[in-house]
Amino acid sequence: MRWMIAAVLVASTACQEAPSKQAATQPVKTADDCKLFLAKARGTLQRLATAASVTWTPAMEEDTLTQCRADLAAGQRAKLIDCVLTAKDEAAVQRCFPRYEELVDKRP
Repeated sequence: MRWMIAAVLVASTACQEAPSKQAATQPVKTADDCKLFLAKARGTLQRLATAASVTWTPAMEEDTLTQCRADLAAGQRAKLIDCVLTAKDEAAVQRCFPRYEELVDKRP
């Protein structure tokens, strides 16, 4: 999914938090899930971008929103969205994303 690459600059769709630790309730699935995801993950996305020496810009956020909505319309829903939407606090949101060091190690 292209929007996720833009969102985390190379992030994967898997949550790091173990399934048993995730919230038991499923998030409500709406047309605005992408907007809610970005609002909740913005701080983490900015930190990941900074770690990669990139500035998280409004244009990047808009592109991410557009791609996310296109993926949802095509029936593709990343686990990352549900992980972030069910996260209870910023620390839980951060656990949904791989650490920057893990992303760097996986680059070709």
